[in-house]
Amino acid sequence: MEKHFACPEFEWTLPKNSAQVIKGRDIKTAPALWCSSEYDEPPGIGARVRITFNQWGTGTVAGYFTEDGFLGLLVKPARVPEWARQQRWPGPYCTVFGPEIEGL
Repeated sequence: MEKHFACPEFEWTLPKNSAQVIKGRDIKTAPALWCSSEYDEPPGIGARVRITFNQWGTGTVAGYFTEDGFLGLLVKPARVPEWARQQRWPGPYCTVFGPEIEGL
């Protein structure tokens, strides 16, 4: 069965506590678009998700960010892939968008 990414016609407003979680990033207070085939709404802080690319695996949602009008998630991975360690990944968060995650 082919998956299609659903982009709702509504805009999602960033949670108020996101600016406390994401330090050093430009957080816009304007609404941002959330797109996902798995989630109608962005997973909440503390939710467990699976990152579907680059062998990241599972992680915990730690915050949110916006980029080009889209809402993304900051996810703290359960483990760091070997390739990322070799590249001296600064961590501790991955930035992902809705189409790049699955529910557990």
